[in-house]
Amino acid sequence: MLDEFEFYREDLTKYENRINWCLLGCLTIDGLRSRILKRLDLPPESWLQPEFVKGQNLRPDFAAHHDNKRVAYIEVELGDRDEDQGESYQKLKLRLCWIVGQPNSHNDLSLKEIAKLAAEIAPTTESQTGANLHLLQRVIEDGLTQVKVLRSVKRSLPPWFLNHPGLVAIQTTVQPLIDDGQIQNRNFNRDGVSLRLIGMSQDVDAGREGFALVTAVSRDTETILVPTRSEIRKRLRRRLEEWGFHYADLVDRMMVNSVRQPKGNGREAVSVKTFDKHQNDLAKLFDELVLALKQAPV
Repeated sequence: MLDEFEFYREDLTKYENRINWCLLGCLTIDGLRSRILKRLDLPPESWLQPEFVKGQNLRPDFAAHHDNKRVAYIEVELGDRDEDQGESYQKLKLRLCWIVGQPNSHNDLSLKEIAKLAAEIAPTTESQTGANLHLLQRVIEDGLTQVKVLRSVKRSLPPWFLNHPGLVAIQTTVQPLIDDGQIQNRNFNRDGVSLRLIGMSQDVDAGREGFALVTAVSRDTETILVPTRSEIRKRLRRRLEEWGFHYADLVDRMMVNSVRQPKGNGREAVSVKTFDKHQNDLAKLFDELVLALKQAPV
């Protein structure tokens, strides 16, 4: 039964929307639905539908329901996560799940994985079910061929970043690493910031895009995103393991009187003003990073 928040007027001229509706139809197939829900870490009895978010200008691709209540929202992308879009969900209390085009560093469920599941399951089903799964596989494959792979671009730090003493303390301290290309400001937007450790696979468990130490989107110059302790523990190792713990300790001290709200991507927000108040601590911390990377690789 349709209610006022359900969405059913989809534009099927768009590749992503065609995938979503084909996938929705195939979720009646137990073998596919159970494996998708497991990968999304949703209860096995959950069910999905497209709908609006009540009171918000948001329309996720799917909402997940369990025990007569919404338990998560799901965004589907032909490419990778749309982090700006993800920011819009931060004010909501429900978890945001991602389905992306190709496997990524977040271990998100991918459309490529779903297409592979459909191909595996189809031969074991009756004719109509097999035909539906085959169509899902073809629609996904067709959609993924249309994706233009977007990669971050190495950019100079924007003027607003260099106007804050706490942020300048970081830039000044790690300038030798920036000069060597070990730290790069790589992002999609000219005024954005994402200072990343690049090309250190022995010390950093991240993909070719590297590990972001500090991040800020171009539309928000009042907040810096830093990695959570759990994200640091997961990503930094060997020469950088101990330094990572010191970074997490400093963030704890900076946030001691703040309400902390970690995001689903392993980041949490710190005000730029707080960074400015701790400029000396930041300079000392990032000087330790420079020294750690001068050591011979383990």
